[in-house]
Amino acid sequence: MVSGGLARSAEIPNPLVANLLGLFSQTFDATAGLVGNGIVTLTREHGLAKHLIAAPFDIHPFVHEVARYDPPVHNTRRFAREAVEIEGVELRPGDAVLVLLAAASRDETVFENADRFVLDRRHDGLPGFGAGRHACPGETIARAIAAGITMALAAARFDFSNPALHWTYRASLNGRIPKFTFTEGNPQ
Repeated sequence: MVSGGLARSAEIPNPLVANLLGLFSQTFDATAGLVGNGIVTLTREHGLAKHLIAAPFDIHPFVHEVARYDPPVHNTRRFAREAVEIEGVELRPGDAVLVLLAAASRDETVFENADRFVLDRRHDGLPGFGAGRHACPGETIARAIAAGITMALAAARFDFSNPALHWTYRASLNGRIPKFTFTEGNPQ
């Protein structure tokens, strides 16, 4: 009976299981991207790691600003449930709309000096984590993990200015997830 039940469940897609698998993989990738983009920010913003060691309470504003300035999720898709017109474009049920979350994070009408990393920026909502019914259920956990890892690296005196530290980005349709390497010895 068990094997028959398993065969049957493999034939009939379970939307709950599919959504949970998608949620877990997206959560993992987004958190990895947030941690990695924090490391990239600390390599570019000289002196910021020392500031975080001296003022550890600034880690949460730091992670919040990283999530805005260099969001790990750049876009997502939404699908029309019914016929609708948006900005003169008619959509039919099932049509996809690409939502550019990263572009929203650089909107000057929402974020003053949007193209600058500002540690003490007012904490507005983050487009990359969604809102309302599309709010990311893992936002608090992802930000806590990123804060913990970043503070651990800073406290361990990780050398963010090490010229041997390089990164590229994983190929991804939606995310911005750095992959780090060290060249010429001294892998920390």
